[in-house]
Amino acid sequence: MSKEMQASIEMMRGMSSNMPDAFSSEYELARKGVDAMLSATAKPDVTITNETIGGVYTELLTPSKMKSDNIVYYIHGGAFTMGSAISSRGYGTTLAAWLGMRVYTVSYRLAPEHPYPAAVDDSYAVYKVLCERHKNNKIFLTGESAGGTLCLVLTQKAISDNIRVPDSIVSNCPAADLVDIMENINPKDMLVNEKLASASNKAYIDDMDPSQPGISPYYGDFNGFPSLILTCDADETFRRDCELVYNQCRESDIDVQLFVFTNTYHAFASTTLENAPESRMLLDITKAAFS
Repeated sequence: MSKEMQASIEMMRGMSSNMPDAFSSEYELARKGVDAMLSATAKPDVTITNETIGGVYTELLTPSKMKSDNIVYYIHGGAFTMGSAISSRGYGTTLAAWLGMRVYTVSYRLAPEHPYPAAVDDSYAVYKVLCERHKNNKIFLTGESAGGTLCLVLTQKAISDNIRVPDSIVSNCPAADLVDIMENINPKDMLVNEKLASASNKAYIDDMDPSQPGISPYYGDFNGFPSLILTCDADETFRRDCELVYNQCRESDIDVQLFVFTNTYHAFASTTLENAPESRMLLDITKAAFS
């Protein structure tokens, strides 16, 4: 484990232990705090412009050194209850600079105020406009945690609706099977623990059927998927989900790879940015996938 990753783990452990749940009166304040903390890490050599696309607030992150006209659509995580285009500025600008591509980010509606399918509807509405706007460019899709889930769900919806699919996907630690999540919590996972999983599930789906593919994409159809990369930490709860999706894709003859990191944590890239060797490795994996 690198010293940079060790420092990040200690910081995240402290934040996790003090995070109120999604139904707390303090949660909106926590959301604003996360937005402020993560937006402060935005790279200064990336220009940020905002736009409403498909009725949804988005930001376009343009690096000073463009290497490609292709675009990346980055969908943030946050257990469907936290995060925004603003909180995406840190990792989004890092992606833009590392890849030399424009990156779109999104503020989809959050639970519990807006439960399923609000996040799916908003992120898909943006995706459809991007497909129309960038007909002559490749469109790459990436996200972590809830955002990684939405990458899978959006692609299944695109196939079902017979519209363009992404040219390649990097889905980092997606929650792909919420049916038995409480029975499959990894006690070594400092972030996706019983407290977070229980509150987030109640906020996002409550008593809905969790086996719906729009909620748990593992139960959807992967036929027709583009090349897919899945990543996770060896000791995180959603390693199981990544392995389930990986095996499902292999059975469907999809070009799929699974990278399992050790001594990191759930969704580490969105907070470590390029500041740890492990995160730089993941950025290079993403760059190769989006070449």
